[in-house]
Amino acid sequence: EQRIHIIGTQHFGDARMHSVMRRMRPLIKSADVVFLEQTTAQMETNSKNFKAQMQHYLLPKGMTLPKLLSSEDWAALRMLAPLLNIPADVAPHLQPWVYTMYFGGSHCNGRGITARRGLDDRIERYATRYKVPVGGLENPGDGIRAFSDRPLRDQVKYLELTMRSRTENDDHLITLRESYFDETLAEGRLLSRQLRFSSQSVSRREASRLINQLDRNLIDTRNKAWLSPILRRKESVIFIAVGAAHL
Repeated sequence: EQRIHIIGTQHFGDARMHSVMRRMRPLIKSADVVFLEQTTAQMETNSKNFKAQMQHYLLPKGMTLPKLLSSEDWAALRMLAPLLNIPADVAPHLQPWVYTMYFGGSHCNGRGITARRGLDDRIERYATRYKVPVGGLENPGDGIRAFSDRPLRDQVKYLELTMRSRTENDDHLITLRESYFDETLAEGRLLSRQLRFSSQSVSRREASRLINQLDRNLIDTRNKAWLSPILRRKESVIFIAVGAAHL
């Protein structure tokens, strides 16, 4: 006799979330508890305890990026580091995934003046306003481990391919954003996967292997881990909001 609402969100903002929230508000207010991937308080705690998470950001002792990358690639990263506020003495010791996050990013902002607020943030604020308890499905740092737990050789390969990709990340982001609001996200993700490394000589099989590996860590493994805290709950109405890719 339980009812569990599962909502797919976008973490980055867009003013069109106003209309999405109109559909969500009655469900949030009627819920006994709201779950997000992580709450704002958890993320703030994680930021304060950054030193405790350093093993997920730093390479093993004795290993550096100049040893793992070509001299050309390392020269490019060394010039990039100051722009990312990475100290020169730290830059060689960061795991490759940290830099991949920059190259895989986009400069396209969401539409509208309230674009900075993603759907997760809006849901949490609304639930808090109406005193609906809010919790996280995972511990701080679990998401980071999805990147750092991959073998270093694959992190390096993914970074190299991302640095050389001629496919525009802005195009990828807009495709995924629009497919979300069209409710055709599966198609958007398939198209994005198909194009991700299409401009390079890497085989389709190798590109798929690297992308599938990241998806397993970032999505599949976490989905399974979230089942336990969900199934333990006894409340009549549970509202769960996680990134739409998890659906």
